[in-house]
Formats: sequence, structure tokens, C-alpha cells
Amino acid sequence: MKQKEKKKVTYNQDILELERRRIRAVQKVLDRVKQTEVAKEFKVTEGAISQWMSSYKESGWEEWFKSNAKAWKVCNLQNRAWREAI
Repeated sequence: MKQKEKKKVTYNQDILELERRRIRAVQKVLDRVKQTEVAKEFKVTEGAISQWMSSYKESGWEEWFKSNAKAWKVCNLQNRAWREAI
């Protein structure tokens, strides 16, 4: 595999992993875990959790990913990758 292709794969995996983390964090809050606890567990700010929750509440999972073009492309919501992340 060429170096450029290898970097692209790694970059896409990183994007996918970030989206999976966001999904898991939002799901924990939906499961009634306090946002402060989720923020500590995922090592992000409470503000980040709050923004993710706002995005989710405004549009749900699918629209949330559509608004993030990189995640949409990497997760390819037409398939099942995003569902596996949940």
C-alpha cells in the first residue's frame, strides 16, 4: 500500500472512531448517566457533551451525521457502519 493511501485509511479510521465515541457518549446521556460523568469518562469537556446532545435532540442520529460531511462519507449511512457504532 502506498504511503498516501495508508494515511487516508488511518485518517478515515480516526474519523470513524471519533464518531463512535460521540455516539457512545450521547447514548450514555440518553441512558440517564450525568453529562459530567460522561465528560470525565470520555475525557472531553461538559460543553462538548452538551453540544453533542443539542445536535442529537435537534435532528436525531441520521441528520446529525449528514451535517458532518466527513462522518457521513466515512460511516456511509446508506450501509450499516453507523448502526454498528451505536
